[in-house]
Amino acid sequence: MVWAPHTVREDDVTGDAWPVGPVATFSGVDALLHLARRQLGMDHASVSRFDGPVCRVRNVSVAHRVRTRTGLTHVRAECACDRVAPALLVPDAAQDEHLARLAQQWDLPIGSLAAVLLTTADGRPWGTLSVTAADARPDLGEDVLATLHSLGETLLDVLLAEEAQDAGPHVVDEVHDVVARGALQVVLQPLVHLQTGMVVGHEALTRFPGSDKPTSAWFHDATVGGVGPVLERATVERALELVPHVKGRLSINLSSETLLQPTFLAWAERLPWQRLILEITEQQPVEDYDRLGEVLTHLRASGALVAVDDTGSGYSSLRHALAVEPDLVKLDLSLVQSVHSDDARQALVSAVCSFAERIGARVVAEGIETPEDLACLVSLGVQLGQGYLLGRPSVLATGAAS
Repeated sequence: MVWAPHTVREDDVTGDAWPVGPVATFSGVDALLHLARRQLGMDHASVSRFDGPVCRVRNVSVAHRVRTRTGLTHVRAECACDRVAPALLVPDAAQDEHLARLAQQWDLPIGSLAAVLLTTADGRPWGTLSVTAADARPDLGEDVLATLHSLGETLLDVLLAEEAQDAGPHVVDEVHDVVARGALQVVLQPLVHLQTGMVVGHEALTRFPGSDKPTSAWFHDATVGGVGPVLERATVERALELVPHVKGRLSINLSSETLLQPTFLAWAERLPWQRLILEITEQQPVEDYDRLGEVLTHLRASGALVAVDDTGSGYSSLRHALAVEPDLVKLDLSLVQSVHSDDARQALVSAVCSFAERIGARVVAEGIETPEDLACLVSLGVQLGQGYLLGRPSVLATGAAS
C-alpha cells in the first residue's frame, strides 16, 4: 500500500480553530494521527520509532490539540526504555511516575495514556503509537487499545511505504560514497567462554566515524534503498583484514538478502570460512528458506559455522532457528538483561538451552553487563557470551577477558 501526501480540510480533521488557514497539507501519517486523536477523544497522538538495541525512541510525528487549536509537529525528542510491552493503558497518569517524566520531556500535560506496539511483518518491534489526554480518563478500556491496534497496522504500512520512497537515490549515492572512500571502521567485541573467561572469538561490528546516523540506521536505509548487500559486503571485506590478528573465529554479519544473491557464492569462494562465523541478520524476512539452506550447506562444507540472532524474541525467531539449523544460537537481549532476578526469563533461557542441545548447537548470550546476570546464565547452561562486562567493542580486541 502506498499513500501519497494529500490535502485535508479543517472539518476533515477537527472542528477547532485552524492555526494556519482553512486548508493545510498533511501526509498520510499526519492524517492518521489526527484520526486516532479525534476518534478516541484524546488531546495528543504520536508515533515513535525505536532506534537501536537500547530502545531509544525518536518521535516521528505528533498531532496535538492545545488551547482549542490543532497543529502538527515533527520532533526529535528522545527517551529511553529498558523493555517493550505489547500495549500500555494508564487511565490516570497520577498513578504512574514514569509518565510525569514523559510529560516534562514532551512539554505536554498528560493525565492519561494509551499506547500499542507497532511490529513489522516478521514480528520485529518498529515503534509505538500512543494517545494522551490532559485529564484522567477512567473510561479508557481495552476497546481503546483495539482501536489503536487497528489504526497502528495501517499507520505502519504508511510509514514503511514513505520510508521506501524517501530512501531514494540519495541513500544509494551515500552508501556508494562511503564504500568508495573506505569510510567504514570495524571494531571487535570478544566472544568469551563463560566458565573459563577465555576469548574464543570476536564479532566484527561496523562503525561510521564522523556520521551522526546510528549504525542500525545505515544498514536499514541501505536495505530500503536496495543497496544493503553492497554495504554488507564492504564491511566484510574490511573485517577480513583483521582475521590474522584475532584469536579464534571472527563473526561476520550478513542478511539473507545478500546470501541469496546470484553472485554471492562466487564472491564467497575466497573467504576463509574455516576462521569465520556467519551470523544471519534479519534486515528483511527470508524469502526462500530452501535456497538459503543450499547456500549454508555450501558454506559449511567450506568450514563456516552459522549463528542466528534474537532467539527467543518471538515465534518468528524460533521458526527461523529451526529452518537454519544453526551451530550457534544467540539469545535475544531482552532475555539476558536482568535474567538473574526474573524467573520467567530464566525459564525461557533454559528452554532455549535445551533446544540448542537437542540440535547440537551452542548458546551465546549477548549484552551481559552485570556479574549477577553472568553467574545466572552460567548456571542455566549458557556456554558463550558477549557484553560490556566481558569486553567492550574496540578497534582491536585480543587476549583473555578479565
